Amino acid sequence: MAHRTSNNIFRFTRLIAILFIITAFIFDSPSEILSGMIRIIQSPGNLVTDYVSIGGVGAALLNSGLMTLLSLKILKKYDYNFAPSSFLHLMLLAGYSFWGKNLFNSAPIFLGLFLYIKVSDKTSQKHLSSGLLGTALAPAVSIVYFSSDRLWIKAMALLLGVILGFIMIPIFKKTLHLTFGLNLYTMGFVAGIVSLGVNFFITKILKIDVDILSTTPQHSQELFLLFFLFFTILLIYYGFLFLNHHFVQFKKMTLILKEENKISQSLREILQTFKFSIYGLIGLVVVYLLKEPLTGPLAGSILIFTGFSAYHYRFSHFLFPALGVAFSYEFFLGGLASESGLIALFFVSTMAPFCHHYGNTWGFLSGTLFPFVSKLLNLTHNGINLYNSGFAGGVTVLLLFLLMNLPLFKKHPPLRKSKQRQESLEIKVMKRISAHIKFTENELS
Repeated sequence: MAHRTSNNIFRFTRLIAILFIITAFIFDSPSEILSGMIRIIQSPGNLVTDYVSIGGVGAALLNSGLMTLLSLKILKKYDYNFAPSSFLHLMLLAGYSFWGKNLFNSAPIFLGLFLYIKVSDKTSQKHLSSGLLGTALAPAVSIVYFSSDRLWIKAMALLLGVILGFIMIPIFKKTLHLTFGLNLYTMGFVAGIVSLGVNFFITKILKIDVDILSTTPQHSQELFLLFFLFFTILLIYYGFLFLNHHFVQFKKMTLILKEENKISQSLREILQTFKFSIYGLIGLVVVYLLKEPLTGPLAGSILIFTGFSAYHYRFSHFLFPALGVAFSYEFFLGGLASESGLIALFFVSTMAPFCHHYGNTWGFLSGTLFPFVSKLLNLTHNGINLYNSGFAGGVTVLLLFLLMNLPLFKKHPPLRKSKQRQESLEIKVMKRISAHIKFTENELS
């Protein structure tokens, strides 16, 4: 059963990658795509670098599709058993390949990961899925490599990538407990910590200037939006075909839905396909209603948001933090109808575990604080950490824990259920740390 699930996740993700690659050549000619890929590779890649604006829609789609296929190839090479969380990891890779990751700046990090697997006393199966996310710091390779024509600088850039790929998993294992399992994009928090040292090395030791970029939406925005709409509808159709293949009566699905613990594995996979598609449609509808062009960063953010559907959180666990983000942008940050506002809206899904544990009020508060923390932290590493939202989510959790430990809140711990209120916050936190570490070890194994 587990083997079949692994194969279905692999095939589904491969379908997405192949669709991207085929569609790339519908949008642009091969010569345009080639020149666009060269411009993408030569760009710095730090936040926010829009590969659609730099290389065109075709090159951006091809880059994302190739990065996804390469990641799948690596996982298959080591006989990795795909879990639902693997889907989120792959969507992070595919999504950020629209704005920061490319084949060139990710290759040294992959090499560092391979070296770590080779020398580690653990099996490669335990490291790969999370290890691929070490490409969160891929812009560091591009920034250093293209800062000078001197060979030693270029060699330093490649060596830096290898080192980052080598150290990310050990650091992740040592620091995963710091946010108590209440920050969904944990690797972003880890990458954020490492990025502070990397930024210091680049700017203070190598004396390289790092600019935080802004995007300028280019051509084919309407076509790009239509493609993503078609892509999402196609996945819904794929889900219906899968449903028809395995179940004759549709009402059987709705009946089983009432008791989630009795859902068969096949039906779970069907429902997961629908969840993915529905979250994609939600993202597209929000972008359309706010009349924002579908830039590379927004397309990538929607993909990552769909990956969030792999986790078993209710939509309300995202909704209330999202309302907090909308509140902050509408009243303090110039309006939600902007690229940065929509990116924050999708990425506040990282606060879903926090909202799940502490309720909707605290979820709303976490969303309100999240965009301010995100903007501030991006300045500390000059956009080198692509997973800045995971970094911001972790820091937001820690700040809210400090708030909860003020006398007013310590007297009335903000726990959801009455049974939970009878226990001290410290005991609950320790339980969550233990549970999260156990869960993460199971995911890695």
